[in-house]
Amino acid sequence: MYPSLFISHGAANIILGNSFSKKNIKKFAKTLEKPKYIIIFSAHYITNDLKILDYEKPELLYDFYGFEKELYEYEYEINSDKFCSLKVLKHLESNNLNASIHKGKNNFDHGVWTTLSMMYENLDIPVVQISLPRSFSDEHFLPLFIAFGSALNKKGTSFNKEMVYSNISMECFAFDIKD
Repeated sequence: MYPSLFISHGAANIILGNSFSKKNIKKFAKTLEKPKYIIIFSAHYITNDLKILDYEKPELLYDFYGFEKELYEYEYEINSDKFCSLKVLKHLESNNLNASIHKGKNNFDHGVWTTLSMMYENLDIPVVQISLPRSFSDEHFLPLFIAFGSALNKKGTSFNKEMVYSNISMECFAFDIKD
């Protein structure tokens, strides 16, 4: 099992330059075994109830302002996966957590794509993004994260990403989903 990691993505424009932080994130990512799936709980994706981002036609969400023009033109291929999304949904439900696919909401937020673009130049790993529900208290999050901790196996990984500039945190899990 992979260790838990805390990675600050900093400001969104970190991806444009060749900063020390960007170099270290890239270097560190090369030490990790490639996961089959990446499951991300994003603090930039907040909903009333627990939702999984729609896997149909994923796009980038440029959810920031005041940055360089080239950041708004930045392209990064990131894909989801129907099978993986539905397996995650089934896993949540089997752990008594009510969730649903957020039909029509298919935008990966900047906390997801900026960090992944630094870690994986060409991302060929399906990504499933899960919301943080407004209705959840600390007591609700523990069973949610335990549910994913129980799904990790020896080929999986679990990592946390602390978003310092947003002063919020994001949980990321990547693991093999068993049939």
